[in-house]
Amino acid sequence: PRASLLVICPSSMKYPWRDEIIRWTRDLKQQLDVTRISIIKTRKDVLSDSDIYIMSYAIATSKQDELLNMEFKVVIVDESHAIKSWKSARTKVITKYCVRQNAVSFYLEPQ
Repeated sequence: PRASLLVICPSSMKYPWRDEIIRWTRDLKQQLDVTRISIIKTRKDVLSDSDIYIMSYAIATSKQDELLNMEFKVVIVDESHAIKSWKSARTKVITKYCVRQNAVSFYLEPQ
């Protein structure tokens, strides 16, 4: 399965990410279908046929096998300092996924 966007972020930021995606895509020529945005809240949630998936680090870690079988055009790892310990399962899973996706990382310093 192929989707446009995967956002991995702190749990408290899932809804703000959704709201900002909607806000910043409102004026596009091709309108975003907001029903195609899936916020994955629990490990039991199914990765349905969506264009955009938003999930926490914990959920992304637990859904490793499902994510490794998917392709995304863009992967955003918000607050990426949360994956700084190379020994943690979270870091191993997310970096494995990003390497498989040929992801490019950017670290932006707060102004």
